[in-house]
Amino acid sequence: MKLVAYIIYGIGVSFAITWLLGIRLYTKSGRGVQIQTVNTTMLFIVSLILIPLFKLSPFHLLWMYPASWLLGVLSLTFPFSFLSFFGNIVGKIICIGLNKKEIEIKKTRMEKMYELMRKENISPEEAKEKLKAAGEW
Repeated sequence: MKLVAYIIYGIGVSFAITWLLGIRLYTKSGRGVQIQTVNTTMLFIVSLILIPLFKLSPFHLLWMYPASWLLGVLSLTFPFSFLSFFGNIVGKIICIGLNKKEIEIKKTRMEKMYELMRKENISPEEAKEKLKAAGEW
């Protein structure tokens, strides 16, 4: 039974790391992320910290992770919106070391690509090629 508990905890850790890396990669690429995603990730991390801190069974993650997801999704509404204060701090920590100027350039490129896709009803690849040809990529 202890082995299953360790496996559940390991899955929880890998899940949280995956979300952390996803936030960092999306931000680095200029796409950005929603605050709900950051809040959910923060709650995943808090859940992982609470397990050993209070000597709880890792089986508690089976209800803590879905509750974290639900609270993260609800974090745009009051009173759950208070989570965003801490979520912003976690988001800034996750993105330490990223080049802000490079991210802004990529964000501008993505916006131009989406605008072109919307206007001309073309695929992302076609929009990217048109922007490259115009020297805007």
